[in-house]
Amino acid sequence: MKTALVQSAVCVLAGVLLGLAVLSSFADEAVPAANENSAETAILQRGQAIYNQMCAQCHGDKGQGVAGEYDKAFAGDRSVQWLTRRIDKTMPEDKPELCVGEDAAAVARYIHDSFYVPASHGPDKTGSAKPTLQHLTVEQHRQTLADLLASFRKAQPMGEERGLRAEFYSGRDMKDKPLAEQVDAKLDIVFTPEHPLHDRFDKKGHSVRWSGSLLAPQTGEYEIVVRCDQAFRLWLNDGSARGGGIRDEFHDTDSAFIDGWVKSKDKEEFRKRIFLLAGRAYPLMLEFSSHSQGVGDEKRHQQDSAQTSYVRLHWVMPGRVEQPIDTQYLAPVRAAEVFTASAPFPPDDASMGYERGVGVSADWLSAVNAAAIEAANHVIDHFEELAGADIDSAEAREAGLSFCHRFIERAWRRPLSDAEKAQYVDQPFAQADNAELAVKRVILATLISPRFLYPKLGSTEDDGYAVASRLALAVWGGLPDELLLQAAVKGELTTQEQVQAQAQRMSRDERARAKLTGFFHRWLELERAEHVSKDAERFPEFDPLMFDNLRTSLDLFIHEAVFSERSDYRELLSADYLYLNDRLARVYGIARQDANDTNFVKVQVTDQQRSGVITHPFLLTAFAYHDSTSPIHRGVFLTRNIVGRALNPPAQGHRI
Repeated sequence: MKTALVQSAVCVLAGVLLGLAVLSSFADEAVPAANENSAETAILQRGQAIYNQMCAQCHGDKGQGVAGEYDKAFAGDRSVQWLTRRIDKTMPEDKPELCVGEDAAAVARYIHDSFYVPASHGPDKTGSAKPTLQHLTVEQHRQTLADLLASFRKAQPMGEERGLRAEFYSGRDMKDKPLAEQVDAKLDIVFTPEHPLHDRFDKKGHSVRWSGSLLAPQTGEYEIVVRCDQAFRLWLNDGSARGGGIRDEFHDTDSAFIDGWVKSKDKEEFRKRIFLLAGRAYPLMLEFSSHSQGVGDEKRHQQDSAQTSYVRLHWVMPGRVEQPIDTQYLAPVRAAEVFTASAPFPPDDASMGYERGVGVSADWLSAVNAAAIEAANHVIDHFEELAGADIDSAEAREAGLSFCHRFIERAWRRPLSDAEKAQYVDQPFAQADNAELAVKRVILATLISPRFLYPKLGSTEDDGYAVASRLALAVWGGLPDELLLQAAVKGELTTQEQVQAQAQRMSRDERARAKLTGFFHRWLELERAEHVSKDAERFPEFDPLMFDNLRTSLDLFIHEAVFSERSDYRELLSADYLYLNDRLARVYGIARQDANDTNFVKVQVTDQQRSGVITHPFLLTAFAYHDSTSPIHRGVFLTRNIVGRALNPPAQGHRI
């Protein structure tokens, strides 16, 4: 019952498309009670009888296929619900009206449990289907670790305002009270004599502190680029840096992510890479001071209205080109530091293009251990912040005991019994010489345990904690938050309305948006477009920046169709608008009102050449040759991804 409630609630997030993708991993989790066994047996017997009568002649008695009829073995990993819909609409092939409704459901259950799923493919291809135990995927593992450490930090809601908070100072060292404070949409600033505060700046120089958070739209390696002709320091995901009105607190200047405070007068570009997780807000602070080396104050202030000094913050998102960090990815609120494991994981095994955690390899085990060690070291380095005591103090052991009790409960997604607390926490502390060693042992044992890595092992019953765990994994790809855990404790995850309310609350989180955006990227097979190139003579306008603009246009379209107030999954296939900047509008011959070349605006297309996402220029570009269109590539994509039908390989040619 509760599993069904979780499925219903998750479907609220994205209608039919997201429901099919996300729920497939736990569509058949419900464990039948003892008094339901006879009914289940009756359904299987009914399904077998119908299959033998209508299906076996083409597919074989065990789904092995029949030569000359349907050669391919009847096997896969689709859910019972998917099989039921397919059989109801299309089978038997010549008379689909003969097997519909309850008959189709019975056949689907028999096929699924007898020979369809890989778990039932024994030597004789018989027997009931066995559930496949799945561990966290790479993305889920990283997100779960981030959630786990974040649960010990004070969260800061990002709100709706975007940009970075700026504090302007008269002198070079950011002392005293700021001259002014404001929120800057982008960090792409040029200081000239026309600047509103120019006359109030000290003649020997001025300084600015920008603070807030950087919002990562997707998981991967980013390149952060700072261009500046003066002195600067940039902190990113560093809890020791303080800003945004916290001027009286110390911040560690040695921990700057990019340090251009002392540099060559000719060096004005700085780059550094960092791995970020989708849907996370990372604390950011940049300090700027107009005292570059080699340029005297007198010479600088004798300049006319030409550029006096500048600072620009750009980035290169995964698979994209360099561009200024757009306002939508900046927030004036300072987030807490995010733990992001950097251990390299092997790629996940996948089914129908979607990752799943089934395979276990030596490389995966090594990565799990490396990530656990990273997390343990992070806890020790930030012990006072996370546990409330210095790791070398007399209070460290008591604080460590309390921290580890809560740590395991969060990691295992349920409360611990007194016996478990004694075994997994109290005993390691009694055997360790100091608090640091004890804390490390507990963390390492917790993060490599099956109960952490295999979420279904976290609870043996379909109780509120199990519902909370599955809901958090489906919507966020991570752990339940405090509100979800409180609902589990109070028994408020038992009705459809209660679970749906939680799902709707969770869907407003950036992690849910990032996860859903990732689904659309996989559904639309955007990875195949990473190496797209076009003939320079036929398409002289096409360059990396043009392709990046098309990708931005597609992302904006998806966000409008999915996350706006008028969100409707039908909009994905029927919308008559595009998001275009001036360059794209010129290439496609579409008029737009905004004269700003970099702004993307929503433009209605009235020539009936566009209809939703399948005619978006990005997809048409990706599913084409370098010098011409490709109806075959587009047709295969539509058949598989939109219509949901499988295509048999073409018949092999015969040599004459």
